[in-house]
Amino acid sequence: PPPGKVPPASPEEMERRYHVGRNYVIGCWERHNELNHDLAVKIRMKRHAMACLPREGQDGDEMVDGESAYGKLRKEAFRINDMWGPP
Repeated sequence: PPPGKVPPASPEEMERRYHVGRNYVIGCWERHNELNHDLAVKIRMKRHAMACLPREGQDGDEMVDGESAYGKLRKEAFRINDMWGPP
């Protein structure tokens, strides 16, 4: 073949490449889904834990440094790099 041109692969090689690429994409999606599932579970658990805390003014809520314990814990739980929002 002329320089710079790759000869065509055999049908067996083309099928092998197809299966390698397909398995790679499937593996990437499985890893992606597993990671996102783990993050979603952590967020749900954190929200549930926050919901279990006493609300401001309810029994069990106490003042800490002039601020309710619930409000203080809620702020600390959702602060990431000094930004507000879920993790």
